[in-house]
Amino acid sequence: MYFIGDVHGLFKAYNLLTKRLPASIQLGDMAIGFPGSTAVAEQMYFPEDLKYRFIRGNHDCPEACRKKKNYLGDFGYLETEKIFFVSGAWSIDKELRVVGVSWWEEEELSREQADAALVLYDKVRPQVMATHDAPYRAYPNLGISYGTRNRTSALLDAMLDVAEPEWWIFAHHHQNRSFQIGKTVFRALAELAVFNL
Repeated sequence: MYFIGDVHGLFKAYNLLTKRLPASIQLGDMAIGFPGSTAVAEQMYFPEDLKYRFIRGNHDCPEACRKKKNYLGDFGYLETEKIFFVSGAWSIDKELRVVGVSWWEEEELSREQADAALVLYDKVRPQVMATHDAPYRAYPNLGISYGTRNRTSALLDAMLDVAEPEWWIFAHHHQNRSFQIGKTVFRALAELAVFNL
């Protein structure tokens, strides 16, 4: 499976990239639902082929994502691929954004969704995690500090406590890095970076 980092509205480049891949999961921050030229590019170039699935990031409109037929969902488990996915993240820059235009209150899973996701995660104990953000304990490996844990990074920490998958692939932090925590190999992806697992 190929995994792709943030797109940030570069839909034409993303479209060209997917045409070279047999199948992929894009890890959020596609910029779905943004206005202006980004919306035009999305309409022209966004591939809705079911081979090119995606989760949402904090810079995607949840409602608009849910209308796309190749949106995986807010969280879930792909039995065939043994991949668990979690959409969303917390925006450190939300004060600079406009509610309902470039920032959405549903950017993170609700507490109820997070609880349900954790129960499912414990049940399936996946081999691979595909998320937009990473567990908070992974942040030092990225050279960043965002203060206290947010709801998403805390949920991902709790999942890592329950079971350590073999692989954890994520985007959100705009860098290419590999590191290991316990038994789990983490792979961070920069904008439009591709990783084949």
